[in-house]
Amino acid sequence: MSVRPKIWSVRGAIGDAFAGGSRIVCDLSEASFIDSTVLAAMIDGSASAREQEDDEFVVVARPGSVPRRLVNLAGAAVWMEVYDSREAALAAVHS
Repeated sequence: MSVRPKIWSVRGAIGDAFAGGSRIVCDLSEASFIDSTVLAAMIDGSASAREQEDDEFVVVARPGSVPRRLVNLAGAAVWMEVYDSREAALAAVHS
């Protein structure tokens, strides 16, 4: 089974959310696994948010978790804001 349709649906959902100016918190605090498809969608979401003043995209990934290790291993934290908790991420997008 191809992951291509999945990635396009995730990217499409992020694009739809940004259509009216949005602040998105991608909360991975309960995720036990993510793959490159999710990582790519998060990088795209972050890039899209940087293009528009009214948009923001942040990620929650607990330190030491599988999602956080993948983000760190891929060097993706350079392209996106990653927070340790939902509370910290929400405070950042509301400031």
